Order: sequence, then structure tokens, then C-alpha cells
Amino acid sequence: MACTFLVLVLQPGESFQDGNRLLLTTLGEFVLKNLVLIAAGLVLRARSTPENGRR
Repeated sequence: MACTFLVLVLQPGESFQDGNRLLLTTLGEFVLKNLVLIAAGLVLRARSTPENGRR
């Protein structure tokens, strides 16, 4: 999965339009969407685990 995200670093021309980091191509949008979904999943997972033995 990490190789998917390396596209943003190794081939920025494929992910960003005209070198502008705010203008994403379709590939860049796909990779960024995956990062957002993974982060949201991790947040939900962290909030659903019992803290200090409470349920």
C-alpha cells in the first residue's frame, strides 16, 4: 500500500497539474482520497477501543 502513495513523491508530474501542489490530476485525487479514508478509519478505530477498561 505504501507504494501507491509514493506516486505523490516520486512522480509528482503524474499527480499534480503544472507542478502546482493544489491542482490534482485524477490519479492524485485517487491517492489523496485513499489517504483520507485510511486516516478516517484509524480515527474511528481509535475512538471505538475501550479506554482504561471502560466499555
